[in-house]
Amino acid sequence: MRDKNISIGIVGASGYIGRQLLQRFQQSHVPVCGTYHRQNIPGLIHFDLLQPDFSFFDRPLPITHLIIASAANASLDKTAEHWEESYC
Repeated sequence: MRDKNISIGIVGASGYIGRQLLQRFQQSHVPVCGTYHRQNIPGLIHFDLLQPDFSFFDRPLPITHLIIASAANASLDKTAEHWEESYC
């Protein structure tokens, strides 16, 4: 039985893992809110981990559980070039 007080926020819902989680929660009728960074996907909210502002997760209903999934730079070359950002 599903807890009716659970709502989920997924940072990185435009990535492979985040997208799979988002779809699974939606199929289970669990309230879920997801974010994207570069890949604008309708229904998701823009979010930048370098300037995090989680206040949008309070609307339209408060998020009770937060999942951070695959919200990262997958390019090792870019990580090496911008190591200061990667270290955060």
